[in-house]
Amino acid sequence: MKTIYELIRYHFHSYFKSSKFVMPVVILAVVLYCMYTIMPVGIVDSFSISCVYLFLIMVWAGLSYNTLEEPVSEQLMILRVRSETSYYLSCSMFLILLGMLAALISTLFPVIQNLLNHRQLFLRPIETPDVLYGWLLQSASAFVGSSVGALLHPRIIKDRKIAISLTAFIAVMAVSKFGILQEIPASRAILWIFPPIAELNSIFAGEDTYSLLKVLEALGILSLYGAAASSLRIWLLKKRKF
Repeated sequence: MKTIYELIRYHFHSYFKSSKFVMPVVILAVVLYCMYTIMPVGIVDSFSISCVYLFLIMVWAGLSYNTLEEPVSEQLMILRVRSETSYYLSCSMFLILLGMLAALISTLFPVIQNLLNHRQLFLRPIETPDVLYGWLLQSASAFVGSSVGALLHPRIIKDRKIAISLTAFIAVMAVSKFGILQEIPASRAILWIFPPIAELNSIFAGEDTYSLLKVLEALGILSLYGAAASSLRIWLLKKRKF
């Protein structure tokens, strides 16, 4: 565990020392400002929208993080810790924590805005479970996004134009899947392979408050997909040597 902890610290240091975090932060700030300057808004609806944009932002973060470290540096770190699995697992855990941090900002911003606007931002009073469930769902959505973004590592697909195009296609399909399913129900046989972000729309459609069972259902779906994508990445990277 100490090795994993040190590796996660190393990833955080490398990421924030670079400029790759700037654009995701700027986009997050712009989206939050645009979303919460109009009031009142529904708590469940606004947090569901936040799940979508956090997914997209973390797809970008995961994709850009793949190009942060040079292959030689990566090899040296793996040799130093003597475990490919530990190194790649620490990458996934770093992205999870980064997503949780982004989700925390995305959750606390409207809470603070609500206080500054004399509790008039939301259609109903926001409660502690709303904040907790909103943060968990946004964290899970960010986890899926970072897992998808990091999946097509340069060693898995060497042509970066193809990797970026495929990642963008996957992200677009994930967001638009709900609409496609409504128009073509038979497409479910194929569309299940894409990230389950659109499923949040069907789970929480028309809801004014969070139901614990529905939250657990959504968290389970998102977490399983993110874990599967992260595991696939680790397996492929161990197969594709330097």
